[in-house]
This record gives sequence, structure tokens and C-alpha cells, in this order.
Amino acid sequence: DVYSYGVIFYEAATGVTPFQNLDKHNFMRKVHREGFRPSLKCDAMGRTINLGAPLVGLIKRCWDPVYQNRPSAQEVHSTLSDYRAEKIIKEGSTICGKLKHFLFSKSY
Repeated sequence: DVYSYGVIFYEAATGVTPFQNLDKHNFMRKVHREGFRPSLKCDAMGRTINLGAPLVGLIKRCWDPVYQNRPSAQEVHSTLSDYRAEKIIKEGSTICGKLKHFLFSKSY
């Protein structure tokens, strides 16, 4: 399910595994029944999370309590591709950005 993408994005962005302090019973109660989600403003250690609006929006959509409202895998891919393209364009105006694009882009 796409919910897992949101968990993976969160963990990659913060370095913190969400829900690690919950056993199976408490996980089901808090997350499934009560709709608990990790904060997207700061992680469990109090550090500010700065993902940008597109990624925060994507994570929130992946974590929607109504699974029918969650994005498809194709929508996730498209959103991430668009976000990556925007970052390349923004960074592309600098020499460092052009070098990053050259080194890490699949299309050179």
C-alpha cells in the first residue's frame, strides 16, 4: 500500500523510524483507529523537518486515513519526478547545480 511510501519518505528525511516505540497492539490502536501520524514539522527528537510543500503534501496524501484518497504508485512517481525536475531547474542556474545534474542525471 502507498501508506508505506509515506513512512519510507519520512524515515529517509528525518533518519528516525516512526512508531518504533509502539508495540503491535498500540500501533493498531494509535495509527489505525485514532489516525495518529508522525509530525511533519519536527521529528521525534525535536529537529525541524524541512521537506518542502510538494513532499509534505505527498506524504500527507500517502497517509490519508481513507485509503481510496491515497495516491497511486504512478502519482507518487510523477510527483517525485516533477519535484526532482524543479530542483534541477533551480540548481541548474549555478555551476554546482549543472555539475550535479551532469553527474547524477540519467539523461546526459
